[in-house]
Amino acid sequence: MSLIINNLHVSYGAIKALRGVSLHVDEGEIVTIIGSNGAGKTTLVKSLSGVIPKQSGKITYKGLDLGALPSHQIVASGVVQVPEGRLIFQNLTVRENLELGSYCRKKSSLIQSDLEEVFNFFPRLKERIKQPADTLSGGEQQMLAIGRALMVRPQLLLLDEPSLGLAPNLVQQIFKILKAIHEKGVSILLIEQDAFLALRTAARGYVMETGKIILEGKSGELLQNSDVKRAYLGV
Repeated sequence: MSLIINNLHVSYGAIKALRGVSLHVDEGEIVTIIGSNGAGKTTLVKSLSGVIPKQSGKITYKGLDLGALPSHQIVASGVVQVPEGRLIFQNLTVRENLELGSYCRKKSSLIQSDLEEVFNFFPRLKERIKQPADTLSGGEQQMLAIGRALMVRPQLLLLDEPSLGLAPNLVQQIFKILKAIHEKGVSILLIEQDAFLALRTAARGYVMETGKIILEGKSGELLQNSDVKRAYLGV
């Protein structure tokens, strides 16, 4: 297994956001976490990235204790987050945003080849390479956020609500590209409000409620689960 989370607890003061979460992502997998707003999904991703400190529990990635590392070292280990809301640098150009993704890389020749790889996935970014990021559409900004993460050469990509605020045709385009990224050998942990799309994309899934994992299984099984259908699929 690549990522193992064991009995993770996170609190915001007196508010318990995560209550003993345990899950795993095997190397080469796409795993999704679904749940309603406030379930703790984003808190979980931020804990994996070192943005929010854990209260107790264990987070390991390929044997490395992520809970003991600052965020920049977690990124350097190959675990990279694409945050909810994209959080791109609005006043910088597309190229500058992408180059910031390679801040921990040294060889300029490799950085250039990685830029070309990003442009293979997102040709529209190459067309807008000199534009300020705040002139991009919402879909283009999401592409830029994913492209910036790819510049790190991630081994595990943490995606938090990649479809948020996007038109349906753009959502399908983004998810098609995510599958192509996965086929290049990148493991993915996907947080997604669109439960049907998430479960159709991932091999396995977890359902979160009030900071706990209440259900887990293969995606096909969860798609057929009557509780999941009623609560998340509108069936």
